[in-house]
Amino acid sequence: ALDGAWADRNDLGRAYLAASSHAYGDAEGADAGFAARVAQADAYFHAFDVAERDLLDGDASADAIADFAGPREADGYRRFCARSEQVFRTLDAPFIRGARPGPVDLARRAGLSGLGDLWRIQPFATLWGALGDYFRDPRLRQLFARYATYCGSSPYQAPATLMLVAHVEQAGVWSIAGGLSQLAAAIAELASERGATLRTGARVERILVSGGAVSGVMLVGGERIAADAVVMNGDVSALAAGLLGPE
Repeated sequence: ALDGAWADRNDLGRAYLAASSHAYGDAEGADAGFAARVAQADAYFHAFDVAERDLLDGDASADAIADFAGPREADGYRRFCARSEQVFRTLDAPFIRGARPGPVDLARRAGLSGLGDLWRIQPFATLWGALGDYFRDPRLRQLFARYATYCGSSPYQAPATLMLVAHVEQAGVWSIAGGLSQLAAAIAELASERGATLRTGARVERILVSGGAVSGVMLVGGERIAADAVVMNGDVSALAAGLLGPE
């Protein structure tokens, strides 16, 4: 829905923000032609007021795809949705809801009768490769490859299993009144009530290890904080690269 030419991603990002700033409270900054271009889009996500072109609205989604990509792609979309649901059903109880899910536990819970289903979730195929079984239109293949980016992965490397997200979205997901930041605020308030001390803006230089076990963290500046356990809510590759200590 954006017009113009962009030399790089930064140009595209600026154009998008300029066109959509009204959605974040800057009504005066809205592009006068933005609404008109959105109205002319081939299809939408999460556009409940235009359900006939919302790609998360079942049969209407297939009809919308058929309109701009042809009936073969619409059939591929229906097959993709059916496969997505099968993958979800296979993994829901034994893995997604498992207390400590892992490959061995998954196989044990599935049992001998479920091993065939586990193989059909394509754990060794990439999401990008699997999408080629359903879509020939590169626009649709790229569109549904976005499920890998939800968890910071690449569709060229992430397993095809992630297609189950399509079914989860269609079934409906929980949202938080006031935005996701309200979840963090509620957890912080609850932790404080339970006696936790919250320190923000305290940069960690390294995770300390003693005797082969985590013993705390060292902040930038040298302060050491002892701990029986350390939870890192960051990119695991930072640990693998030794950015928080060689241990």
